[in-house]
Amino acid sequence: MKKTYKINNFVTFKIIKLIDSNSNYLGIFKLNDCLSRLKKINLDLIEISKINGISICKFDNYNKFLYLEYKKHRKLKNNKNKEKIKEVKFRLFTFYNDCDNKFKYIKNFLLKGLKVKITLNIKGREFLKIDIIKENVNNLINKISSLGFLTNKPNYFLKSIFLYFIPKNVKIKT
Repeated sequence: MKKTYKINNFVTFKIIKLIDSNSNYLGIFKLNDCLSRLKKINLDLIEISKINGISICKFDNYNKFLYLEYKKHRKLKNNKNKEKIKEVKFRLFTFYNDCDNKFKYIKNFLLKGLKVKITLNIKGREFLKIDIIKENVNNLINKISSLGFLTNKPNYFLKSIFLYFIPKNVKIKT
């Protein structure tokens, strides 16, 4: 992600909301006043955004600012990949011993703090047995509700029903 910023004389608006290098709001200034002050202390005026004819600018060394933005972007990119979802698949007529083994896996995943996606695949004429489908989904939800929270409502009118569970010990981000 390469974003270009306007600096110093390339800032478009004449009125500026100024922010220092520590992201503290300093006030509203004229462009010429800011440029003359920053030239004396050898820093750059960096335009971050524009709102209603006013530029929001930050004063800092431009190369240092770009490096910090790059580090912030890399950190966000690395954190995004750490969230893992484990998937367990069921069929409508899965035998009880197979279900018990799959529940053990789900229990281990939730205790490790991972999210779990449960997929109930429905093929062919199995779709006509909606009562059995609802009974199986409710059975799955009841067995796993002691370990985790269900984050979505099941949609019974699709060929695959998806249930997402998060562990109970993890805080939900709002």
